[in-house]
Amino acid sequence: SEFENAFISFLEETGWHYLPGGSVARNLRTDVLYEDDLEQFLSRANPDLLSEEIREVMNSVRLAGAESEFATLHKLYVQMVKRRAVYAAGRFGANGCAY
Repeated sequence: SEFENAFISFLEETGWHYLPGGSVARNLRTDVLYEDDLEQFLSRANPDLLSEEIREVMNSVRLAGAESEFATLHKLYVQMVKRRAVYAAGRFGANGCAY
C-alpha cells in the first residue's frame, strides 16, 4: 500500500535494509520480527540509548496494533520520529528536565 511504501522509505532513509517477506529466511512464516537483529541494529544505530530504552523501542514495534494498517504505520512512525527527536536533543529539554 502507499502507506506501507512510505514507512519502508522512512526506515531505509534511517539505515534499515528492506527485504520483501518472501526473501527472508525464517523458522516459521508467523515470525515477523527478528528481535535479535532489531536489538543489534538499534544498539549500533543509537549507541547513546540505554538497554532499557532499546527494549522500550522494541516493545513498541513488537506490540504495535491498531484498527487499520494506516493507523499502525502512523503510530509507529510517530513513535520513531518522537524518539529520534528526544534522543537527538540529548534526552533533556530546554529547561534541563529529562524526558
